Amino acid sequence: MVARSLFSSRNVGVNCLACSIVVALMAAPRSVAENAAPAAPPPALRDALLWYEGCETVAGANADKGVKISGVTAVDGKIGKALLFERPYANRVANPDVASLDGWIAVGAPQLCKDGGRFSPGCVRITEADYLRQVVTDLRAQQQDWYCLSVYAKSDAAGTKLELRVDREIAKEFPLTTEYARLVLPFQARHENSTVTVRVVGPGAAVVDAVQLEEQRSFPSTFCPSPRRPTQRIDVAVSERTLNVTEGSIAFWMLPPWIREEGTSQALFFWGDIDNPGVEHLAMAAYPHGMTTEHDWYNRILLSRTRARRHDGFNAKSFDLCNWEPGAWHHVVATWTVASGEALSQIAVYFDGRLTQTKEGPWGEVKAPKSFIFGYWWGSYADAVLDEICVFRRALSAEEVEWLAKLQAPLAPAAAR
Repeated sequence: MVARSLFSSRNVGVNCLACSIVVALMAAPRSVAENAAPAAPPPALRDALLWYEGCETVAGANADKGVKISGVTAVDGKIGKALLFERPYANRVANPDVASLDGWIAVGAPQLCKDGGRFSPGCVRITEADYLRQVVTDLRAQQQDWYCLSVYAKSDAAGTKLELRVDREIAKEFPLTTEYARLVLPFQARHENSTVTVRVVGPGAAVVDAVQLEEQRSFPSTFCPSPRRPTQRIDVAVSERTLNVTEGSIAFWMLPPWIREEGTSQALFFWGDIDNPGVEHLAMAAYPHGMTTEHDWYNRILLSRTRARRHDGFNAKSFDLCNWEPGAWHHVVATWTVASGEALSQIAVYFDGRLTQTKEGPWGEVKAPKSFIFGYWWGSYADAVLDEICVFRRALSAEEVEWLAKLQAPLAPAAAR
């Protein structure tokens, strides 16, 4: 793992941007007007389009093709609305919305409030002498896994700060304002059992709500009061109307909160056998790893084709993602062309309208996949916002990819036929 300072100005800034992605998306400015006129694609591109999901509603526009959207949240997107995909397990803190003090260790006399909370009425008022602690167990200290502690807080007293602390070693103070702000402390576990402390620094008081502790990541997702959020993904019934296995393209806009962060793999799409996901599949996933540059797959996005045995395949990958700015949208395209006989098949990836890498290799057996999924693969989740999803029956040309990346309006509804 690449070491980096938890509290450098770069890391603090990045985590603030991550919060803005996953929490304040409803207020994020859009790249185009909401009522932008739909754009008619060039005829050749229109004829190649199998289906198009503009992500304007959580119900979707392709139920007749067997496209099922589950658990996602509608947020402001690149063009109109978009869909936020997050992993189902979320919060290690007991009683995170502080409806009572159950699960918390009250030091002094923190005051429960019946209204004024960030997401639900209840919250708690704390001071330097009256604050909260909680013991969290079964942290993965030996593996040095990343965790992300976050809390919403505000104060009417000028100069008041909130301290987030994990045991004695890890702590940070945050200045407070009169409006709720999300405060984020990423850390690597040093003990299997740790004590989390939420405390005011200074003479004033603070109102605290929506405490969250997430595992295997340094960035926060939206607040989830229960230990497990619903599964969030798109399941596509495989047919000639939704996927061409021998040749095709998948395109979408993506807003990822994990740029320059630490995390596990982030699955963007997958087709294969969900019951045997390690073989005979085509999958695209990202592997966030801080500012890593010298690695085959850390801090990159990979499009991978695996044959009948695990680790037997080939992949096309992005550049390292250090130059991507947190909080920015990116256009992603994956293409595949399966050759017959002994000829080599080809996969390619494009980012923001430019070809990044093409790879060739034997495809293996060609057969219809049992599963086609966006936002999930093999225990991995997208943790990102997706918009303007297009699936094509052939590999797009570089000019067609560039046209899609420059598009500033939704595709015409009649484009997918």
